[in-house]
Amino acid sequence: MPLEIHASGSGYTGFLVIDSVVRRTSSGGVRIAPDLELDEVRDLAREMTLKYAWCDLPRGGGKAGLRMDRSLSNAERTHALEDFGRQLAPILDAGLYYPGMDLGCSGADLQSIYRGAGMAIGTPTDTSYFTAITVASCIEAWAATHPGPSPRRLAIQGFGNVASHLVSILPEDRFRITGLATVEGGRIHAEGFSRPELERARKEHGDALVHHLPGRATDREDVIASDADVFLPAARTRSLGAADADRLTARAVIPIANAPYALGIPARLHDAGVVCLPGFVANCGGVYASSLHDSGVAANDIQALFGPTYRGIVEQLFHTGERKRQSPLEVATEIAERRAQERSAMHESRAHKLRARAERELPANWRARQARTRCQDALRDLEACLKRT
Repeated sequence: MPLEIHASGSGYTGFLVIDSVVRRTSSGGVRIAPDLELDEVRDLAREMTLKYAWCDLPRGGGKAGLRMDRSLSNAERTHALEDFGRQLAPILDAGLYYPGMDLGCSGADLQSIYRGAGMAIGTPTDTSYFTAITVASCIEAWAATHPGPSPRRLAIQGFGNVASHLVSILPEDRFRITGLATVEGGRIHAEGFSRPELERARKEHGDALVHHLPGRATDREDVIASDADVFLPAARTRSLGAADADRLTARAVIPIANAPYALGIPARLHDAGVVCLPGFVANCGGVYASSLHDSGVAANDIQALFGPTYRGIVEQLFHTGERKRQSPLEVATEIAERRAQERSAMHESRAHKLRARAERELPANWRARQARTRCQDALRDLEACLKRT
């Protein structure tokens, strides 16, 4: 049964949900939004459980969140974050939950939470680039297993850091963003937005970039109905509902966001011939590849190691779904849930503690080498698991 903690104070209502614990720990980001509800935090915590199980990383899934008004001053916001951290101090100090950055929570916000708990951390790793690597791998895998004319057209709901990195990773001659939406509105351009104009518009205007790009202005809700091959939801949980499913023209949904589907929508889209991936498959680079980076592996090495290999795994996921006459989302969820159940019985042995302590004392190049080996082994195991399924 998940552990739920309500920790509220002046200017905010806070939640912590620990969905699962593996080796006495869990992890997940801190979401901050003015309309955040407990159900969203629960969905996200469960998604983290499935993500860590899919990736075979030894930790459980958790998520924290604050419903906080945007009108708070910087000083009031910092005070609220520190107070939230103060209330979670026993959990953080015990290592039962490790918070990270998420929607609305910057590195400075995360440092404030830790500071309130009486703990100091360095500059947190921005995982958005690594998330973009696996999203790009999924898009490439879909294109390889579902032939069609190039360039493939992408429509993105939410153009944040991950989507921005995605633009720099995907080759422009094979993939074009033809529709995008932010809180400021939507924009559709049949020829596709160029990489330089997207980068420049986002740098200069943030979410208002939709007002400074070529093409046709539209309501942000209408981008889902634009003429695209792949739709990438990058907004909040359960953002893809029944009305959106009826208007969707894309033949694949590859999420940047966690838990993007409302109840029953994946089955409905599958019946309509739309390929759907779960968020924990598409965006797992944020936890998977960032663990390599934190162990000292360079970003370019991670992309070279991780990108092509993970693309092959997702291709195998598509093939397995076709063989079993199931959607890839169903296949991946069955694997992740089975692994999560098996991992619930895992305990941190004394030998594991000693080994982990010894690894922390190794030279940096040795730690990086061991992290790379563990990643390669986990990826091989996942591919083998898909072939056996």
